[in-house]
Amino acid sequence: MKLFTALSFVALVAFASAADSDKKCTSLEVRKEWRTFSKAERKAWIGANNCLNKKPSNGRLRLVVDTQSDPNPAHRIAPYNESASYFDDLVYAHMNLNSLIHWTGLFLPWHRVYLFEWTNILREECGYDGVVPYWDVDDFEGSEIWDSDPESGLGSFSDDESDDYTIHDGAIDLELAYPVPHRLRRHYIPYPYNISVPFNYNETSAVSTISPEEVDRLLSRPEGNYTAFQGYLESLIGMHSSVHLMLGGDMGTLCPKGTEGTEYCPAQRTATFSTNDPVFHLHHGNIDRLWWLWQEKSETNKNAYHGGAVQNVSSLDIYPTGQPPWLSKSTRLPTAGMWDTYTIGETLDTRSWPFCYVYDCDVELSNNDAAEGSDSERATKRPRIDIPEPEPEPEPNPSTASNTEPNTQPSSTYVPDPDPSSESGLEPPSNSDPDPYATSDEEPDSTQTQPTTHVERFFAKCPSFHYNSSQHIMAEFYRLCASGMVSRDKARQRFRDALTRDFNEMYGVDEGDLGAWQRLCRVLVTDVPDEIEGCRKVVKSRFINIVDLVDTHITENPVLQFRSEAELSSYTKTTGKYFPNDSEHAGSLLKFLLRFIVLPTDAKVGETKEERQAERRD
Repeated sequence: MKLFTALSFVALVAFASAADSDKKCTSLEVRKEWRTFSKAERKAWIGANNCLNKKPSNGRLRLVVDTQSDPNPAHRIAPYNESASYFDDLVYAHMNLNSLIHWTGLFLPWHRVYLFEWTNILREECGYDGVVPYWDVDDFEGSEIWDSDPESGLGSFSDDESDDYTIHDGAIDLELAYPVPHRLRRHYIPYPYNISVPFNYNETSAVSTISPEEVDRLLSRPEGNYTAFQGYLESLIGMHSSVHLMLGGDMGTLCPKGTEGTEYCPAQRTATFSTNDPVFHLHHGNIDRLWWLWQEKSETNKNAYHGGAVQNVSSLDIYPTGQPPWLSKSTRLPTAGMWDTYTIGETLDTRSWPFCYVYDCDVELSNNDAAEGSDSERATKRPRIDIPEPEPEPEPNPSTASNTEPNTQPSSTYVPDPDPSSESGLEPPSNSDPDPYATSDEEPDSTQTQPTTHVERFFAKCPSFHYNSSQHIMAEFYRLCASGMVSRDKARQRFRDALTRDFNEMYGVDEGDLGAWQRLCRVLVTDVPDEIEGCRKVVKSRFINIVDLVDTHITENPVLQFRSEAELSSYTKTTGKYFPNDSEHAGSLLKFLLRFIVLPTDAKVGETKEERQAERRD
C-alpha cells in the first residue's frame, strides 16, 4: 500500500449528503455483554477480526498528527509498516491520533465512532452480522471471558516472560504489525500503578477502581456536568486506565521485548497500540455503555458536552477534558481517512441515525445464555428493537466525498473545523470561555431523580426500555418481556422478588404489627380500625390482588375489589399478577394474605364461613 502522509485535519473531511442527514432509525440494535453471546456469536466476532487481519490495507489511511517531531516520547509512534493489514491500519489510526483522543474533549465521542466504524468494516469486509460486544467487568481475575476455547475463546494470560507473554490459547489468530511484527501478548498486572512514572509508586489495586461502587459513583456525577463525568471515568488512576494496564501486553501498550526506547516504541503505557487486542473493543464497549447509561438518566445529560482540543495530563485536575481551544458540538472528529467524518453533536444520541443502537439489560436479566450457543443461526441475526411508526426514509443521494489531494506533511496539531456555523449553527466557545461546570461540586447530585422502589430499580436495569410509571407494573413487565431484551424466566423471578421487597417496605412484614394492618386498611377503607382484629376483618372481607397493593403505591392506580374469590382468581390469572408462594423475602404478613386462587372457592363478599358451608350443603 502507498501511504499518503497528510495534512491538516480539515482537508480530510468527507461531507455527508443531505439525504443522509434526514434519515431516521427504523429499529435499534441491542448491544450485548460478551458473556451473553452464544458460542456461535463469539466465534463469529473473533473470526471476523481474524479475517480483517488477513485483509490487505485499503489505502485510505491518512496521517493527521506529525508524531515524529513531537518532543514528548509518549506521543511518538512507530513508522508505518508497508506490509500492514486493514486491521493494522485501524490500529495505526488510533496510534496517530493518540494525543488528540485521550484526556481531551474527543475521548468519548471519538471512541464511540471508532467502535461503530470498526464493526461496520467487519460487516462489509468479513460478513460479520452481530453486534458490538462489551464487558461489564466485575470479577476480573475469575471472569469467564478468559476462555481458552480454540474456536470461540478470547484466550487467557501468559506468565512466560521469556516468550514476551505471548498468548497461545483461544481463537484469536492475529499477526500484528505494530509497534513491530509480533503475536498478541497479555500479562496480568494487579498493581499497575506501583511504578515511578507517572504514578509515583501508587499502591492502588486496579480492581478497586472498577468495582460496582465505583460505577455507581461515576453514574452519579452531577446532572449535565460532562466534565465531571469524563474526568472521573478517564482519571489517571481510574476505571478506564485500569483495565488497559491490568492486561499488560498490547492492551497495556507495553513495548515488545527489545523495543523500548527505540523508534518503534519510544515509551511504555501510552495507549497507542492497545487496539491490537480485541479485548479493547469489549472494554471500550463498556466505557461507551457507561457514558450511555449516564446520558439515559436525563435529556440534560444526553445533550451535555464540554471539552478542549489540547491534552494537558500534568493539569488534569484543571483540564480533565482538555484545555483550549474549546471544541463544540459542531466540531468534526478526526478520522485518519478511515471513514467518513462526524460532528461531536452527531455522536451524542445513539438512538439517532446512523448509530441506531442501545445497550441490553443487566446481565442477570439477559435473554441469551452462552451455554445454549451451539445454534449457529443465532450468530447471523442481530438483536434489534423496532421503532413504532418510523418516518419514511428519503431516497439516498450519492454522497459527495472530498477528493482534495493531501499535503506532503502531517499537521502537528489537530485543527477544529474552521467554520462550524456552516454545519449545525453552533458557535464554538472562544479560547477564553471557561468550562461552565468547572466549579461544580464533584460529589453526586442528590437532586437527580433516582428509582425509589425495588420495582423501579428492576426496570432501571434495562435503560433501553422506557418504563412508564403511570401504567400498571405488570403491564410494563410483560411489555419488557415482549421486547426480547430479557429472559422471561430470569426476569419473572427477579421481578417477583422486587414485588415482595416492596410489599414489605410499603406495609410491613410482621403479622402481629398493628401499624402494618392499618396501612393495609387505609388502601381499602377510610374508617381504619384501632385494633388488629378489626383491621384483619376488613382485609379478609375484601377480595383484592396483592400485586395491586404494591402497584397503587407506585402508579397511584386504585386497588380493584372483587365480589367473589372466583372473580379475583379469574382477574389474577388473566393479568398474571401472581405473588410467589415461596419467596425467601416474604414476611409473615404477606404469607398470611396469600390466597390459593388457582382452584378458587365460591366465596363472595360479606359471606361468613358458615353461610358458605350451608350453600354447599344445599
